[in-house]
Amino acid sequence: MPALPAASILIAAEVKPAKLEYTSVRHLAENVTLALLDNGFDGHRSGEPPAPVATVRCYVKNTGSAFEGRYLGAGLSHVLEHVVAGGTTVHHSEKEIEKIIASFGGVTNAYTTNDHTTFFIDCPARNATTAIDLMADAMQHITFESKEFARELKVVRRELADDEVDRGHVMSDLLNLTVYAVHPARHPVDRIPRSLERHHEPNDHRLLPRRYVPNNQIFVVVGDVHAADVLDHVARQWGTPRACETFIALPEEPEQVAPREAVREMEGTAYDFALAWPTVTVSDRDMYPLDLAAYILGQGDSSRLVRQLKYENPLVLDVGASSNTPHFVRGCSPSPPPANRRPGRRPRRKFSARSIGSATRMSARPNWPRPRSKRRPNRLPAADGPAAGGEPRDQLSHHL
Repeated sequence: MPALPAASILIAAEVKPAKLEYTSVRHLAENVTLALLDNGFDGHRSGEPPAPVATVRCYVKNTGSAFEGRYLGAGLSHVLEHVVAGGTTVHHSEKEIEKIIASFGGVTNAYTTNDHTTFFIDCPARNATTAIDLMADAMQHITFESKEFARELKVVRRELADDEVDRGHVMSDLLNLTVYAVHPARHPVDRIPRSLERHHEPNDHRLLPRRYVPNNQIFVVVGDVHAADVLDHVARQWGTPRACETFIALPEEPEQVAPREAVREMEGTAYDFALAWPTVTVSDRDMYPLDLAAYILGQGDSSRLVRQLKYENPLVLDVGASSNTPHFVRGCSPSPPPANRRPGRRPRRKFSARSIGSATRMSARPNWPRPRSKRRPNRLPAADGPAAGGEPRDQLSHHL
C-alpha cells in the first residue's frame, strides 16, 4: 500500500439499521484518536496532514483466494473485486461514478490478496465526503450488471495471460504450491479462464452478500480531514445490518518431513530459484527474531546476501529475503517482500522452488504473492496486453 499522509481515520463496521452511536472515543499518544461504534466500527486519527489530500479505503476481510469455501481455487474473489470496483449501484451507474471521480481529479482502484480485498479512492481532502459516499454505496448497493461482469471477465483473462509470462507471478505461484501441500494458501489469487468460466456465471455471485458485509469491512480515511466529521459521516452512510459471522474452517498444514522441489521451464538464458523454510504462526514468539534475521540477510544494499552475492562476488542480478507470517497459516522464511505493483516484463527464464526437510529458502528476484489490482481507464494505468508470441512454452514438474 502506498505511503499515507500523517492524519488518518480508521473505521471498521458491524452496522445496525438504526443510526449508529459511538460507544467510546479514546485519545492516544501522538495525537491519535480511536473511536468505536456500537456496531463494531472503530476509527483513529493521528498527526498533522502534510498536504490537502485524502485517501478513502475499504478492506474486506475473508474474501481472498484462501477463503472462497466451495469456490476454492476458482479465483472468484478476484472477479468480484473487478465487478464491485466502480461498478453500477442502485444509486449511480458506472459512467456516473467515473464522472464524479474525474470531476475532482480522483484516482480509484482495487486489489485482491489471499485473505482480503481492498478498494480505494485517492482525492483532494475537500472531496473526502464524496469519496466516502461512493465507497459506502459500492460496498452495500452493488447491482452486479451482466454486461459489466462479462467485460470484467475479459479483463481478468487478459491479466491471466500476462501473468503466464510474468516471472514474478510464476515464481510466486510455484513457491506457494511447493510450500503448502494442503492449506488453501497454495491457491493463487487468480485462476485459469477455464475455472472462471465454470464457476462464475453472471447470476452466480452468492459469495458477494456473504463476504461484503459490514462486520467483514474495515474502513479507512487518511489525510487532511477532521476526525469528528468523518466519523459522523461514516456512521450515517453505513446502514446495512450486521450479517452472520464469516467462518471458513481452514485445514492445518502438515509438517513437512521430506524435501520438495518444483521446476518450471520458460524461455530465456537466466535462472531464478527460491529456497524457503516453513516457519511459525503469527502468535509465535519466534516471529520477530525471524523478521529481524530476514532484514539482516536480504533487505537493502548493506544486507549480507546483497553485499556478498551481488557486489563483492557478483553471482546474481538480484537477491532478497523476508519472513512472511500470515494470520491464517504458518509462514515461510526467508522470502522476498510483498510488491503492490506489477514489475516490468523481463526475459523469460527458468524458475525453481525447493524445500529441503522442513525448510525452503528463497533468493533471487522478489516473488511475493502480489495483490491483484483492477486496471481500467481513468483509474490506475491499464494492464498491458498479452506479450508478443502468446503464452510461453513451459513445463512444470514437482519433485517431493
